[in-house]
Order: sequence, then structure tokens, then C-alpha cells
Amino acid sequence: MEPELPPKVSARDEITQFKRKQILDAAVELFQRNGYHGTSVDAIASALGMSKQFVYYQFKDKAAILNGVCTAGAELTLSAIADSDSSTESAVEQMRAFCRRLTEIVIGHGKYLATYASDIGALREEDRKRIMAVRGEVDDRVSRLIAKGVGSGEFVAEDPLTAAHAVTGMISFMWTWAHPADPTQRATLVDQMTSVALRALGVNQP
Repeated sequence: MEPELPPKVSARDEITQFKRKQILDAAVELFQRNGYHGTSVDAIASALGMSKQFVYYQFKDKAAILNGVCTAGAELTLSAIADSDSSTESAVEQMRAFCRRLTEIVIGHGKYLATYASDIGALREEDRKRIMAVRGEVDDRVSRLIAKGVGSGEFVAEDPLTAAHAVTGMISFMWTWAHPADPTQRATLVDQMTSVALRALGVNQP
């Protein structure tokens, strides 16, 4: 049976995604510098060298931009465990892949996570609940992976969900201190954080 190919993305959709990412990246920089409430849509448009209408064409208001930033961070984290889930390797190798990918995401998109942490209270209630549900799904899927490893004798964890919170929390919190610009430093940090996470689950590292 032929593997199912992912749906093709049209050129128009690619352009839309690019424009939205431009807006989100500019907004994140301003949110971090001036705070959510201290940033206007005019300021975001000015940072892009675009008109305010350009921003409003993609997002109906500033709250929708904040939701886009926080949603992107949550979905990136979910993608890390989703990629690991699709693997047929051992629980250790699946966890290794997850930790490496999550560390790379946190290093590369730390400002998105910082915005979520600082401005979660400004999200609309329905948006906050939806994003929290995504983050809950991440912990649930990681806990199932840990439970699998405990069952196979690969991991040691008294409670898989607590262990999942510990692993994802430890790596996700890196946005507060990990900002390596050099690729070699980034690679080393990915290796180190993955090793720490696996050791926390009772995996002996070489």
C-alpha cells in the first residue's frame, strides 16, 4: 500500500502563511520590548514597513495576533511529540527524539514561549482554554510514552504524568536562559538537555 502523501499547499496559502508569520514575528519582538498592552497594531505595522490594513487583513485585532503567537508556540510543542509518536523505535529513542526536537523549538522560538508566559492573562478566555487544551494534550501524550517505557523496563518513573510535566517543563523553561546564537553551542545544548531528561527517567547515558 502506497504511503499517503500530505496535502499540497497552494501558492496562495504559502503566501498567506508567510505574511502571517511576518506579523507574528514582528509582534513578538514588540510584545517582549513594550509588553502586550504597550504595543499597538500601528506599531506592529510600522515595524513591518506596512500599512495597518495589511495587518488587519490577516488578523482582525491585536487579541487575534496574541492568540496567533501563543497558538504557534503550543502547536510547535505538540508537533514535537507527534513526530515522536509516529516512530516505531524504542521508548528511549522516541523520548530522545522528542527531547531533542522540543529543545530545538525552545531555543529557536523562545520569544513566542516568553510571550505566552507573560501575556497569557490577556488572551480571550476561549483562546486561553483552547491553547491550554493543546498543552494538556502534549503532557498526556508524553506521559503515555513514559508509561510505555516503564512497561518495557526502559524508564523508571513512579507517576508517568508527573514525570511528563517535569521533562516538558524543564525543557520549556529554557526560554528564560538559553539564547545561544552559535550553531555549535545550540547543538551542544540540545545534546545536554536531552541527556539530562533521559537521566531523569533512569536511562543510563554513555
